[in-house]
Amino acid sequence: MLTRAFADLLPAELAARTTKGAFEADHYGGLRAALPELLDTGGVNLAALDLIDAKRFREQIRHAAAGVPMPLAHIEQTLAADAWLHAITHTPDPVWVAIAPGKVE
Repeated sequence: MLTRAFADLLPAELAARTTKGAFEADHYGGLRAALPELLDTGGVNLAALDLIDAKRFREQIRHAAAGVPMPLAHIEQTLAADAWLHAITHTPDPVWVAIAPGKVE
């Protein structure tokens, strides 16, 4: 379906492709580049709730950043959950504005 939707935008050789490109090198490179920050802040919110073992998680991040082949999904999902938890616990509550009586929006 996507191939048909983008047929007029993609070069024919790309549209005919049946495989995806690999991007693992980008993931490992990103982990290497962000390693100091990830070791400092990655997982701290989840660890504070005893949902993960911070020491083991940092060890996994170090191994991945060193290029040790491993599935990266668990690291990415843990970092995403930790970022979500940080966002919902550090973002001010929304301020709702009351609508004046008789006013329709």
